Amino acid sequence: MEVQVEKDVELLSRAAANHLFLAQFEAFRGIILSIKKRDPGLALAILQTIVANGGEFQGILWSKTCNSPSHLLWLSSLELTRFDSPSSTWNLDPEALILKAEFLLVVQSIISRVSDEALPDLEATGNRDRSEEAGSFDSGPDDVTRGSAMEELSPVDAAAFLGRVLRLGLRRLREAADSNYDPGGSGSDPELELSESESRCLKRIACDQAELFDALCRNVKIQRQRAEPPEDPGLAISLVTDKRAEPVSGDDLQWGIKVLQVVQRAHLELMNEHLREGDVDKAIHCIRFLHLNYGVPADEYR
Repeated sequence: MEVQVEKDVELLSRAAANHLFLAQFEAFRGIILSIKKRDPGLALAILQTIVANGGEFQGILWSKTCNSPSHLLWLSSLELTRFDSPSSTWNLDPEALILKAEFLLVVQSIISRVSDEALPDLEATGNRDRSEEAGSFDSGPDDVTRGSAMEELSPVDAAAFLGRVLRLGLRRLREAADSNYDPGGSGSDPELELSESESRCLKRIACDQAELFDALCRNVKIQRQRAEPPEDPGLAISLVTDKRAEPVSGDDLQWGIKVLQVVQRAHLELMNEHLREGDVDKAIHCIRFLHLNYGVPADEYR
């Protein structure tokens, strides 16, 4: 009987690997559940390996239903939390795992959308460069100024910053999940200071991708609250009522406050712009993305 179980597990493991590398997660999930009935430890180890690697494996053919390492990580994390006491053999509690996986998924989704929007600009820049090389210099000073402004506000700048955030988030997940994790030669953290151009670009795309940025900001806020529990744990939400911005702490998410502030001010500016134009409906739409406890002084909301 045990021999038959071992053969079944071996066949199921091969099938799971095939579905994994074809990014067929539902089929992969079904196989994992079958393995779980026969060998719970192996099923747990497979999911933990995926999560510990951040969903990054060479050779995966991404699909519409599982389109990136972050997506695979998030789906696998959800399955992992359904095991009995998954944290008993790991360093991450289920809530922290889901928060970190969700964070990476949202950041990756924003990067993908921003990159898609940047492609036409990059193609236009390439065409302009080729025209200049061919001797087409018909643009005047105003055109040059507009071109410089467009380059300053290129979505690529914001995508570059978010890419650094993604790398740091992935490293933090691996460090939390595996105490023996060694980043190797790339052990230094990526620089997360927002440059002026990145801040302006981030402010622009924060309004274009308002839903995703709202989800990202909520995730960052919850992670910060978990890292720094309030004095009164009974308060789920604490409003910032003084005129000072929320102080930046020394934890790993200190850069998050800057992102929260940039996003909040972007929506405030957009709402005021709509009000100046007399478009009250659009101004009201911005209110849902405003939060008093996101690091912006309360008087800026007045």
